[in-house]
Amino acid sequence: LFLHILKMGYVLRGVELSVRRPILNVDFVHYYGITLKGAHFLASGRLWGYDPFEMAGYPAGIFYAVGSYWATFISYLMSPWISVPVSLLWIQLVVLVGAPALIYMAAKNFGASRLQASVSLLLFVLFYAAIEPFSTYNLIGGLLFYQLAAMTGIFQLSLVWRWLVSKRILDWGLLVVTTGLLFHFHSSALAIVLPGNVLFWIWKADFRSFRDHGLALLGIFVVGVINWPWIQPFFLFKSWFSNTPYLTFQGVSL
Repeated sequence: LFLHILKMGYVLRGVELSVRRPILNVDFVHYYGITLKGAHFLASGRLWGYDPFEMAGYPAGIFYAVGSYWATFISYLMSPWISVPVSLLWIQLVVLVGAPALIYMAAKNFGASRLQASVSLLLFVLFYAAIEPFSTYNLIGGLLFYQLAAMTGIFQLSLVWRWLVSKRILDWGLLVVTTGLLFHFHSSALAIVLPGNVLFWIWKADFRSFRDHGLALLGIFVVGVINWPWIQPFFLFKSWFSNTPYLTFQGVSL
């Protein structure tokens, strides 16, 4: 992890850090704005609302803001003791330093020994921290929560494997909660985990039973409930949707 920490120092070398506000480079400002408005709406018991300060008036809490929801919830819960900007700063730093640990836990879920899991983490950190520059550009540009979603996606796939092998309710519960939270990390979460989930489900066909199918359907429902705070605005603002002449990641524009 020493190489990874060195890289984080390199990534943050040109970033102005303050103990009173979060990182504000490029897309980090976007996350900051979403977190502030989200904390404001959560004080009224909801995550969505109407923001008169964005684009001369725009719905808040919809699809494009998904990547900040979990940070918004944590910052809001901590607000009685720590300000929202400071909470977001600590969230950013913890993710920057700690997220690769998910690779170690994923390897363990796949049945690796401690040594094998440690080697997996070392190889990942070497690639992520010392060799491959793409993650550096993403982090400097603010795509922190996308990379968290990618690492959590690997961990989620390992939980699918672990549950299909063990059939334990505890493993199923951890899988459902992790999957639900994953969709709060980034809007591309489905694209990250869907191929692997389908592959594992087909691969382990001989291990499945009627009970497994039932738990899978129940899990999908629970994941939907966990993500209801950002799904609900789609129905509330449905009349605002309009088709676009070009393909967008969201598929609609408001």
